[in-house]
Amino acid sequence: MNKKIIFIGFIAGFISTIVFHQGVLEILFQFGIIPKAPYAMTPTKPFAIPAFISLAFWGGIWGIIPAVIFKHNSVKFAYWLKLFIFGGVFPPLCAALIVFPLKEIAMNYTPPTIFLMFMINAIWGIGTGVVIQVFRRFSRF
Repeated sequence: MNKKIIFIGFIAGFISTIVFHQGVLEILFQFGIIPKAPYAMTPTKPFAIPAFISLAFWGGIWGIIPAVIFKHNSVKFAYWLKLFIFGGVFPPLCAALIVFPLKEIAMNYTPPTIFLMFMINAIWGIGTGVVIQVFRRFSRF
């Protein structure tokens, strides 16, 4: 496996979390759709890293997967659809089934909440693809 693709996937997922994921949350927060502000500075355990940086790290880990498994053809609709579906399904499913229970976070899984979780993360998936394409244009991979 190409180390460069893994690195680019991580960076793409990390940047997409900060710009796209948290950016969409900021818009939703400003419109009063969600109650909690993004870019949370709350320290996380065990290293006291701000929560949004920890989230971006995990976004980077998730970003490796599409960088490795999807063909990087920005002109094909299927590429963007795969990123949209991947982002919208797998990270929120992992959060709902693993992360929230481990952190004892109670969620109210109403249809609007599920829809928002899907869309916010689907936009993260598209953002990851955008960053991958930027790297692709300026490097060979």
